[in-house]
Amino acid sequence: MSRSSITYRTSDKESLLESSERNGVLIPFGCRQGNCGTCATRLLSGNVQMANEEGLTEQMRAHGFILPCVSRPISDISLDV
Repeated sequence: MSRSSITYRTSDKESLLESSERNGVLIPFGCRQGNCGTCATRLLSGNVQMANEEGLTEQMRAHGFILPCVSRPISDISLDV
């Protein structure tokens, strides 16, 4: 995590939002289903798999935003949180 300078391991059994909450990094959220876009966060490095991208505009995608509520890392990642 970039701004928070917190590093932690994630689990493939939980979303990035859940992993962040478990480790004390609070990301604003709304629906937890990828629809509202409230949790949109910029992915600084690495790759994730998103189950749903409806909450992101094309412009947000182009600027590297992901939805942590429906994302799971597929490599080491860094988020702007």
